Amino acid sequence: MKDRRMIPGHSETLLRENDFIVYRTDTRGRITCGRHIYIELSGYSEEELLGSQHNIIRHPDVLRGVIKPLRGMLVTGKEVFAYVKNPAQDGSLHWVFANVTPSINRQRKVDGCFSVRRQSSRSAVDTAGGLYAQIFAMPLRLLVNVLNQQGTNYA
Repeated sequence: MKDRRMIPGHSETLLRENDFIVYRTDTRGRITCGRHIYIELSGYSEEELLGSQHNIIRHPDVLRGVIKPLRGMLVTGKEVFAYVKNPAQDGSLHWVFANVTPSINRQRKVDGCFSVRRQSSRSAVDTAGGLYAQIFAMPLRLLVNVLNQQGTNYA
């Protein structure tokens, strides 16, 4: 595969109202399938995406430490809802409202997850963007302490 490092830009691609990004990953976070809109928005070819780690589309503003509690929820069978900022290969970005659901096999074990992402409202993007900036600016342990003091957690 080509060098995957991209430099995020400021141009934003807006999802159309009826666009649904859908893809599946295995338990190791490797992309196993994706609908055409996912491939189109990512800027990668299907061959580049399939088998790649999901973090190929993780925006640098999304700290790795923030992902860990979300992954923990999925492993225990809980679904996750989040506003997510994703970059494309060319550095453009798109905001989505994501619903990530664990995939459960016949043995009742999590064997991956499905992600369905759709257009998010401008007000939600503005709010989430401000929160991302605040989270990025503080150490993760401080974020966890603040959330604990408020009687909540990242989820």
